[in-house]
Amino acid sequence: MSLTKTEYASAYTSGYKKTICFLVSRGIPECDAEDAAQAAWAKGWERRENLRRPEKLLLWINSIALNLFRNRYRRDSKLDQLPAKEIAVPAERIASRIDLEKGLRRCSRSERLMLRQLYLAGFSSKELGRQWNLKAGAVRVRIHRTKQKLRGFFAYGQYSALPSNSNG
Repeated sequence: MSLTKTEYASAYTSGYKKTICFLVSRGIPECDAEDAAQAAWAKGWERRENLRRPEKLLLWINSIALNLFRNRYRRDSKLDQLPAKEIAVPAERIASRIDLEKGLRRCSRSERLMLRQLYLAGFSSKELGRQWNLKAGAVRVRIHRTKQKLRGFFAYGQYSALPSNSNG
């Protein structure tokens, strides 16, 4: 059963701001969140016949918006990649960066790549599982163990804050 134009318009009126808030709560800048929310609601209207449970419309739209942003971020980051030498780092962060690089050298290549894909590219554990031929739970365990390894390294220095959410 597809939503009528009036029902969808009503849901849009009450849900658009919620979609923006959802995206902002995930760390997406507000201007990008507005673009993704608008595109998601438009895409939802175009594909409304795919929605099986109309009461889950907002959840469905939020998922579309997050995926649209992640896909755009991945595409843009591939186009805009700079060599490491050209990336400017503020002076106060140089020591932190050196310590982080030391800590990451204690991790295997696959652990570093998995962290990069999770935190920088925005992949979910389910998406990583498909790429690495693992179950999503196994990916979360590997990420958790890698973060524990890094926390152990940072516990001896002045750094102890690492992201705690495994995104997925």
